[in-house]
Amino acid sequence: MLSLFIALLFPAEPPPQPRCAHDREAMLAMDWFSFDQGPDGWRSVSNREGCYEAAADLVQIYRSTLGLSDNTTLYVHEAQLRASVGETSRAIDLFEMARHDEDPFGWNIYMDASVAFLRGNREALRDARARLAALPIRRNFSTKTEILPRMRRAGQ
Repeated sequence: MLSLFIALLFPAEPPPQPRCAHDREAMLAMDWFSFDQGPDGWRSVSNREGCYEAAADLVQIYRSTLGLSDNTTLYVHEAQLRASVGETSRAIDLFEMARHDEDPFGWNIYMDASVAFLRGNREALRDARARLAALPIRRNFSTKTEILPRMRRAGQ
Protein backbone atom coordinates (compact mmCIF):
# COMPACT_ATOMS: atom_id res chain seq x y z
CA MET A 1 0.00 0.00 0.00
CA LEU A 2 2.83 2.37 0.85
CA SER A 3 4.50 1.68 -2.50
CA LEU A 4 1.26 2.56 -4.33
CA PHE A 5 1.06 5.84 -2.39
CA ILE A 6 4.69 6.66 -3.26
CA ALA A 7 4.09 5.79 -6.91
CA LEU A 8 1.14 8.16 -7.04
CA LEU A 9 3.11 10.98 -5.41
CA PHE A 10 6.26 10.44 -7.48
CA PRO A 11 5.26 8.94 -10.81
CA ALA A 12 8.05 7.37 -12.83
CA GLU A 13 9.18 9.20 -15.90
CA PRO A 14 7.53 7.93 -19.08
CA PRO A 15 9.61 5.40 -20.96
CA PRO A 16 11.76 6.89 -23.72
CA GLN A 17 10.26 6.83 -27.18
CA PRO A 18 11.78 4.31 -29.56
CA ARG A 19 14.24 5.84 -32.00
CA CYS A 20 11.90 5.46 -34.99
CA ALA A 21 8.68 6.53 -33.25
CA HIS A 22 6.38 8.87 -35.12
CA ASP A 23 2.81 10.12 -34.93
CA ARG A 24 1.16 7.70 -37.33
CA GLU A 25 -2.19 9.48 -37.30
CA ALA A 26 -0.57 12.83 -38.07
CA MET A 27 1.38 11.23 -40.92
CA LEU A 28 -1.77 9.65 -42.36
CA ALA A 29 -3.54 13.02 -42.17
CA MET A 30 -0.91 14.70 -44.38
CA ASP A 31 -1.61 15.47 -48.00
CA TRP A 32 0.48 13.45 -50.44
CA PHE A 33 2.97 16.20 -51.27
CA SER A 34 3.70 16.99 -47.62
CA PHE A 35 4.03 13.32 -46.73
CA ASP A 36 6.17 12.32 -49.70
CA GLN A 37 8.17 15.42 -50.56
CA GLY A 38 8.22 17.44 -47.36
CA PRO A 39 10.63 17.18 -44.44
CA ASP A 40 7.89 16.27 -41.94
CA GLY A 41 6.61 13.19 -43.76
CA TRP A 42 8.30 9.80 -44.11
CA ARG A 43 11.70 11.48 -44.53
CA SER A 44 11.54 12.68 -40.92
CA VAL A 45 11.63 9.00 -39.94
CA SER A 46 14.17 7.82 -42.53
CA ASN A 47 16.60 10.58 -41.55
CA ARG A 48 17.08 8.93 -38.15
CA GLU A 49 19.82 6.35 -37.84
CA GLY A 50 18.51 2.82 -38.29
CA CYS A 51 15.00 3.87 -39.31
CA TYR A 52 14.84 3.06 -43.03
CA GLU A 53 12.68 0.00 -42.41
CA ALA A 54 10.27 1.97 -40.20
CA ALA A 55 10.07 4.65 -42.89
CA ALA A 56 9.40 2.01 -45.57
CA ASP A 57 6.64 0.53 -43.44
CA LEU A 58 5.18 4.01 -42.99
CA VAL A 59 5.18 4.65 -46.77
CA GLN A 60 3.45 1.30 -47.33
CA ILE A 61 0.84 2.04 -44.65
CA TYR A 62 0.22 5.53 -46.06
CA ARG A 63 -0.19 4.19 -49.59
CA SER A 64 -2.51 1.34 -48.63
CA THR A 65 -4.56 3.22 -46.00
CA LEU A 66 -5.25 6.13 -48.34
CA GLY A 67 -5.83 3.91 -51.38
CA LEU A 68 -2.94 5.36 -53.39
CA SER A 69 -2.07 2.20 -55.32
CA ASP A 70 -1.63 4.26 -58.48
CA ASN A 71 0.97 6.59 -56.92
CA THR A 72 4.17 5.21 -58.41
CA THR A 73 6.39 7.65 -56.56
CA LEU A 74 5.40 6.07 -53.26
CA TYR A 75 6.34 2.64 -54.63
CA VAL A 76 9.75 3.96 -55.67
CA HIS A 77 10.46 5.58 -52.32
CA GLU A 78 9.42 2.46 -50.45
CA ALA A 79 11.56 0.36 -52.82
CA GLN A 80 14.60 2.55 -52.20
CA LEU A 81 14.13 2.25 -48.45
CA ARG A 82 13.61 -1.53 -48.65
CA ALA A 83 16.74 -1.90 -50.77
CA SER A 84 18.68 0.11 -48.19
CA VAL A 85 17.87 -2.45 -45.50
CA GLY A 86 18.65 -5.46 -47.70
CA GLU A 87 15.08 -6.34 -48.68
CA THR A 88 16.18 -6.71 -52.30
CA SER A 89 13.41 -9.01 -53.56
CA ARG A 90 10.72 -6.81 -52.09
CA ALA A 91 12.41 -3.70 -53.48
CA ILE A 92 12.52 -5.23 -56.96
CA ASP A 93 8.81 -6.07 -56.75
CA LEU A 94 8.04 -2.49 -55.73
CA PHE A 95 10.12 -1.04 -58.58
CA GLU A 96 8.21 -3.31 -60.97
CA MET A 97 4.87 -2.04 -59.56
CA ALA A 98 6.04 1.54 -60.08
CA ARG A 99 6.06 1.24 -63.87
CA HIS A 100 3.84 3.53 -65.93
CA ASP A 101 1.54 2.24 -68.66
CA GLU A 102 2.67 5.10 -70.86
CA ASP A 103 6.21 6.35 -70.51
CA PRO A 104 7.08 9.39 -72.61
CA PHE A 105 10.00 10.53 -70.45
CA GLY A 106 11.94 7.45 -69.32
CA TRP A 107 10.39 6.58 -65.96
CA ASN A 108 10.28 2.87 -66.83
CA ILE A 109 13.90 3.00 -67.95
CA TYR A 110 14.74 4.33 -64.50
CA MET A 111 12.83 1.34 -63.06
CA ASP A 112 14.83 -0.97 -65.37
CA ALA A 113 18.06 0.59 -64.12
CA SER A 114 17.03 0.29 -60.49
CA VAL A 115 16.15 -3.39 -60.87
CA ALA A 116 19.34 -4.09 -62.82
CA PHE A 117 21.38 -2.39 -60.11
CA LEU A 118 19.74 -4.45 -57.37
CA ARG A 119 20.27 -7.66 -59.32
CA GLY A 120 23.91 -6.76 -59.95
CA ASN A 121 23.31 -6.93 -63.70
CA ARG A 122 25.88 -4.48 -65.05
CA GLU A 123 24.99 -5.07 -68.68
CA ALA A 124 21.31 -4.27 -68.10
CA LEU A 125 22.31 -1.24 -66.02
CA ARG A 126 24.58 0.06 -68.81
CA ASP A 127 21.79 -0.56 -71.34
CA ALA A 128 19.22 1.33 -69.25
CA ARG A 129 21.65 4.18 -68.74
CA ALA A 130 22.29 4.42 -72.49
CA ARG A 131 18.55 4.41 -73.25
CA LEU A 132 17.93 7.10 -70.66
CA ALA A 133 20.85 9.20 -71.88
CA ALA A 134 19.34 9.14 -75.38
CA LEU A 135 16.17 10.85 -74.18
CA PRO A 136 15.83 14.63 -74.10
CA ILE A 137 16.51 16.14 -70.68
CA ARG A 138 13.36 16.97 -68.73
CA ARG A 139 13.27 19.63 -66.10
CA ASN A 140 12.59 18.35 -62.55
CA PHE A 141 13.56 14.78 -63.46
CA SER A 142 17.04 14.33 -62.07
CA THR A 143 17.45 10.65 -62.99
CA LYS A 144 19.37 11.25 -66.18
CA THR A 145 21.87 13.69 -64.81
CA GLU A 146 22.27 12.60 -61.21
CA ILE A 147 21.00 9.20 -60.16
CA LEU A 148 22.03 6.83 -62.95
CA PRO A 149 25.67 7.97 -63.06
CA ARG A 150 25.85 7.22 -59.33
CA MET A 151 24.37 3.77 -59.95
CA ARG A 152 26.85 3.14 -62.74
CA ARG A 153 29.81 4.10 -60.54
CA ALA A 154 28.54 1.88 -57.74
CA GLY A 155 27.95 -1.00 -60.13
CA GLN A 156 31.35 -0.91 -61.84
